[in-house]
Amino acid sequence: MRAFVAVHAGAGSHHPSRAGAYARLLETAAREALATLTSPADGRGAVSRSMAAASRAVQVLEASSLTNAGVAGANLTRTGTVECDAAVMAAGAAVRAGVPAFGAVAAVPMTHPRAADADADTVVVESPVAAAVALAAAAAERPRGPAGLVPPESLAGDAVHEFARAAGVHCVPLSEARALVTQRQRDRYDLHMSIWRAAAAAEESEDDHGQIPHPDASACDGNGAHGAGDAGDDVLFDTVGAVVVDSSMELCAAVSSGGISLKHCGRVGEAGVYGAGVWAQAPRGPAHPGIAISVSGTGEHIIRTMLAATVARCLTEVEARLNANASSGSDFASDSKSGGEDDGDTTADHLRRIVTDHVLESPLIATSDTDRDVGFILLRVDEIPGAAEHPADKPVGPDLTSGDSRDRGAKRRKRVHPRMHQEIWWAHTTKTLCLAYMSETDAVPVFHMSIRDTNGAPVCVGGAAI
Repeated sequence: MRAFVAVHAGAGSHHPSRAGAYARLLETAAREALATLTSPADGRGAVSRSMAAASRAVQVLEASSLTNAGVAGANLTRTGTVECDAAVMAAGAAVRAGVPAFGAVAAVPMTHPRAADADADTVVVESPVAAAVALAAAAAERPRGPAGLVPPESLAGDAVHEFARAAGVHCVPLSEARALVTQRQRDRYDLHMSIWRAAAAAEESEDDHGQIPHPDASACDGNGAHGAGDAGDDVLFDTVGAVVVDSSMELCAAVSSGGISLKHCGRVGEAGVYGAGVWAQAPRGPAHPGIAISVSGTGEHIIRTMLAATVARCLTEVEARLNANASSGSDFASDSKSGGEDDGDTTADHLRRIVTDHVLESPLIATSDTDRDVGFILLRVDEIPGAAEHPADKPVGPDLTSGDSRDRGAKRRKRVHPRMHQEIWWAHTTKTLCLAYMSETDAVPVFHMSIRDTNGAPVCVGGAAI
């Protein structure tokens, strides 16, 4: 089983002129995550190897002014502050009792804590995703506290800073965090505020035909932010993330986001909600694929559709049906002619239909809300039926070198592991989605800027075998 990592810089509209900068950033994130994924696990405590690697990738993205995550680069709230969401989910052998580990932080005030005693000397968590990992690790290590108290898996607001300090997560002075806000962020905020004020004023004074003249609202779309002040700038981006799998088949997904531009203070996006922004499940036989998914887009739509969990559930149901029909000898293709969710015989077909049915045509989203902007990367791990990997002979059970006569009749046999097939997939309804990926056998990461043909299919889907 090869270790693998994929990272993304959000679904949106990344300007081609910035492709080189995104490639360098994502390639760095992929390399650092893979280095963590293949390093010894010593010194991480309850944080599993996959969680550490996914966190490392996202921390690289949070620190960049190119992304809408962390402080530098994040969209600003209505009051001009930075608030972030992040989450991590891991599933596999290293996770307690086979139950996936999960941790999330939401509406974390990164530049203006709301605590009454906050001042320039106050310390705040440097990385939102690091706090989410600490939550997940703490809950996994000790599912019950004193007197049976259940530990939190999600925290919001100033409580995140308090937890991070107590858990030993790296924190920085508030003054240092505020200094990370760039002029480009402020220019973007000023542009969006001017658009919002003009729109608000227009709604108060309808024209003679009873129509409300709106300015160009696309410059302040739900996904996040057009940049301002740069020639040819047309950058629109949202939640960043990563998906990884280690050599023991533990999968992990992570996300981090600065949220939509001009959001209300305290607003919680998909990155802070279970089943919405991330999902991870371990492979359990040929009928149950391992899946790690990191989602990006308009948070309210993603939360309503519980997109990460929905995609994983639908793919798992398709695989279960395929295996059941194969076992019974029935023709799956003929069963799928009715045009149901299982229509098509490839993962690309399934993903396209899932996004169409559960996002573009979802009754859970208002029909007037036509801009249903979502995207995700998805790592899939399948057991190949009847195939197995045979490492070097190892004694199983009693020690054959022992002098104990009870061991002398034991047979030396090979430890058999199922052979796994790995794939990376991406899908988006937005104009673009930037991603990079690499396995431990690759010399360099593969960068890809996926571009949807606006005159073509409403869902762009791509993928590659690992």
